Amino acid sequence: GGGAAAAVGGMPLLQQGAAGAGGETDNGTYKWSQTEEEVELKFAVAKGTKSKYAKVNFSRQKIKVTVAGTTLVNGKTGGDYVVDESTYTLQDDPGGNGRELCITLGKADASNWPYPIEVE
Repeated sequence: GGGAAAAVGGMPLLQQGAAGAGGETDNGTYKWSQTEEEVELKFAVAKGTKSKYAKVNFSRQKIKVTVAGTTLVNGKTGGDYVVDESTYTLQDDPGGNGRELCITLGKADASNWPYPIEVE
């Protein structure tokens, strides 16, 4: 975890784009949301899914997510992110219908991403 996040230059936040900062968008495969600091992706996975079944390949402008041998997404990200500031966790779904793979990408800058992952 980083320190306290400070607003840059005291400028007001402007919402823009399909998924503005803080808004969660469900595009079928996953849900996503973003802030100035990070992008969060949430994938619903099967109840018995264990952490060792989930593989996330982070690289500067790409991400590949594989669960139990099935590739969920593989493509370019909507912006640059810092691999060392990106993590993923597997947790029980709040609704109790299975589990949730939650991926956090630490943004390289505060720009708004128009989309999280470009699907081929």
